[in-house]
Amino acid sequence: MMKDESRPILLPGEHEMEPKLTRTHQRTYETIFRHPAAHNLEWRDLRALLSELADVEEEPNGKLKVTRNGQTLVMEPDRHKDVADVDELMRIRHFLERSDAAGLQSDAPSD
Repeated sequence: MMKDESRPILLPGEHEMEPKLTRTHQRTYETIFRHPAAHNLEWRDLRALLSELADVEEEPNGKLKVTRNGQTLVMEPDRHKDVADVDELMRIRHFLERSDAAGLQSDAPSD
């Protein structure tokens, strides 16, 4: 039986109105948050996930500027290898956590 790669999945804690992820994007998301840290996350998979969750802009110097819920992350991808540096992976993980929290705060009803 073949898996449906395009079937959307909600992330834990997501609301129905938020973007849904394909199984491929979900696996990439889980890889970012895996313990111990993954050393085989491909840049193309990461960029595809970030493009689904955020605004991604390639700057003239080759850096990627990622903006989500008012939070910004600038990365310098190495096009010839995976995201293997634990510090870089932790920056991405923290960015996603911060931008998730910022999105939840902006969705909260105001009194």
